[in-house]
Amino acid sequence: MDDVLQRSPQLWAFGYDFDKMKVRCWYESIMPLFNVPENIRSTYESIVSQLIKTAEIIGDNTERCIKQALYGKNPIRGDISFIDASFWHDTESKFYNVLNQLIPILKNNLDAIDLKLQWVRSLSQVSERLFDQYSQSMQFSVVDPERIALARRDLRRYNYEGGKKIRDTLGLPEKSKK
Repeated sequence: MDDVLQRSPQLWAFGYDFDKMKVRCWYESIMPLFNVPENIRSTYESIVSQLIKTAEIIGDNTERCIKQALYGKNPIRGDISFIDASFWHDTESKFYNVLNQLIPILKNNLDAIDLKLQWVRSLSQVSERLFDQYSQSMQFSVVDPERIALARRDLRRYNYEGGKKIRDTLGLPEKSKK
């Protein structure tokens, strides 16, 4: 988290994950608390919900395209939740920064479109980095370069603000045709 967020009040949540009285894992997380004025709270909450939904869409798309690149139409076995965990971990601090920037925008009755587009670009950059990391981590002789290239093209095409589902989720205007 950046310096501004580290100076704000924070919530620290932690605990063990048990299975039949055996400790499996220790979890902890720290998140900033934002003081959102009452007059903008409902709009703020609505936009935060849009931002989270957009992250879910792009995160799911990232996982789908990595699977497509590595396995094609073949079903895969095994746990690949590490991709989803990496996506959320790598976008967390940017999310808090966006939430912090959103408050003065709404206080001044400004449009949050630029901030929403910035969020999509940030998510898309993380998505592409994870795609490159996981889709090309195998030996070249084992993977299909064409399948990887097509999956990466689909990832880019879908993730950036050109994706209709993302535009609709964020309430962005239609993209003008050139």
